[in-house]
Amino acid sequence: MTELSEKNLDTVRNLLKKTPKQKFHLEIRIPDLGLSLLNRMIIRDDEEAIFFINRETDQTATELDDLCLWTNCKSMMNSFIAVFDDLWQGAIDMQKKIAEIETGKPSPKTCVINDTETAHKKYEKTLHSAKEEIIMMTSSEGLIESLKDIALVKEWVGKGLSVRIMAPITSENLQAAQKLSEYCEVRHALVGYPETTVVDGEHIFQFKNPPQNEEEPKRTPYFGNTFYTNDIEYVEKMKNMLNDIWRNALAPSAITLDSIIKPPMPAVVPFSEDEYVLSRPDSPYKKISHGVEEKTGILSEKDILNKIINAKEYPAKNWPKDIMRFYGSAAMSVIHPPGHFSLPDMMIWLMHYNKQSSSGAEDLLLIYLWLETPQGYAYVPVVLVTDNPTAVESWKAVFAGTPAGQNCLLVRKSEFQVQVHGDIVFAAWTIPIPLLLPSHALPPSCILFERYSKLKPGIRWEYELPSGVKVSIDANGFEAFVTFFHPLTKYSGAGTDAIVGRDVVTTLYPP
Repeated sequence: MTELSEKNLDTVRNLLKKTPKQKFHLEIRIPDLGLSLLNRMIIRDDEEAIFFINRETDQTATELDDLCLWTNCKSMMNSFIAVFDDLWQGAIDMQKKIAEIETGKPSPKTCVINDTETAHKKYEKTLHSAKEEIIMMTSSEGLIESLKDIALVKEWVGKGLSVRIMAPITSENLQAAQKLSEYCEVRHALVGYPETTVVDGEHIFQFKNPPQNEEEPKRTPYFGNTFYTNDIEYVEKMKNMLNDIWRNALAPSAITLDSIIKPPMPAVVPFSEDEYVLSRPDSPYKKISHGVEEKTGILSEKDILNKIINAKEYPAKNWPKDIMRFYGSAAMSVIHPPGHFSLPDMMIWLMHYNKQSSSGAEDLLLIYLWLETPQGYAYVPVVLVTDNPTAVESWKAVFAGTPAGQNCLLVRKSEFQVQVHGDIVFAAWTIPIPLLLPSHALPPSCILFERYSKLKPGIRWEYELPSGVKVSIDANGFEAFVTFFHPLTKYSGAGTDAIVGRDVVTTLYPP
C-alpha cells in the first residue's frame, strides 16, 4: 500500500506494467487513511518485518530513513499483520485511484467499518448532509429510536427531503409509528430484513445484529462492522429492492381495524406487553359475526400443558351426544389481499390437531371474509378446509347456519399442510380455495407466523355458533409477525393482528 499523488503517478504506472515473476503476485492499493506514523513497512513471509518511522516533518528523506525497527517477534508480527489487513480491506484499488486522479471523478468506495464510533460518526454526517431522500429499513426497536430523533426527522422534512421508514410494527412500537407518520411516511415491513439506510440514492449503510452476549446495545442500529458503499450500481439495486418492499408494505393505519371500518382516528394509547389481543378496543376479533369473549387468568400455562399431555379422547362418532375435543396448535391473522386479487380483507384461522383429537390428526383452514350482515359489517366464516375425511360431516354440522357450513372442502394432504416448529407456524395450499363470492377464490399461497411477544398463558376464548354449538378454546399463546405469500405473482405482504396458540385445547359442546 502507498499514498498516491501526481508526483509518483508515473512510478506507480510503471510498477503496474511490469510483469512480476511467476512466484509472486503484485497488487497495489491506496489506504483510506494516510500513513502518518509509518514511512515504510515491509513484512516478509509473516516471519520478519522492518519499519521506517517518521520523526520530524522538517527532516530530509535520508534522515527519515535513519530510524527503523526490525523484528521477528511473532506476537508483534501478528499485531502488525492485523493492522495491515485492516488497512488493506479499507484501501482503494490502485487502478481506480489512477482513474480518479485522471478524470477528477471520485472512485466508488465499499468497506466494512469495524470501529463502532467511526461508523456512527460517518452515518450521522451522511444523514445530516442528505439533500433529497432517505430510505430506512429498521428494526422494531429502531423505530422507537427514530421517534427519539423526531427533531432530526422534522429537520429533514423541513428541507423538503423525502423520508420513508420501514420496520416491523408491533403493539409496542405502534404509538411511535403513528407519531412518526405525522411527519414522514412509515410502513410495516416483514421481520428478517437487514437494517439498511439509503441516502440520496448515493450512500448505503447496512447494519448487523448486535452480538448475542451484548444484551442491551448502546444504540440502535448496532454500528459494529457496519457495511458502507457508494458504488452506484449496488446502491441502485438495493434502492430498487427497498422500493419493491415498500409497495407491498402497510401504513400504520392498516395495522388495526381502523382502516377497514373508517372511523375517526382515536387517540393513540400505548399497548402493554401484558395486554391480550382480543381485549384491545380496536381488535378485529371483536368484529367476528358470531362474537368472541376473551377470559384470562382462569388457567395457568401448566394447566393447559397437562390437558394436552393427559389428553382425554372424545370420539367424534358420539357427536352430537357427547362433546368433541381437539388438541394441538393454532394461528390466526387478518390479511389484506393485494388489489389484483379483487378480494375483501379476510381473517385466516389455521389449526394443527394431533391424533388424540376427536377426529384424529388433522390440519384445518378456516377463512372469514369482511362482509355486510344484518348487524353491519363483520368477519363471516365462508369456507372450511380439512385434510381429514372423517371430520367433514361433523364440521358441516358445527358451522351450519354460516356460509362455511355449505362450503366444507376435503383436500389431500399433499394439497394443504400446516407445520408447527417451536414459535413458528407455516401453512401452504396448492389449490385455489373457493370463497362463495362470484368467480372468486383464494389462489395457492403460503402464510408464515413468527413470534415477537412474550408468552401469554391461560387465554380462554368462548363463543356460540349459529348452529347452537358452543366453543371453548384454552391456549398458551403469543403475538406474531405474519407474512402472506403468493408465489405465482411473487407477491409477499404483511398481515396484522396475528396470534399463535402454541398449546391449544378446543372443546365443542353440542347444541
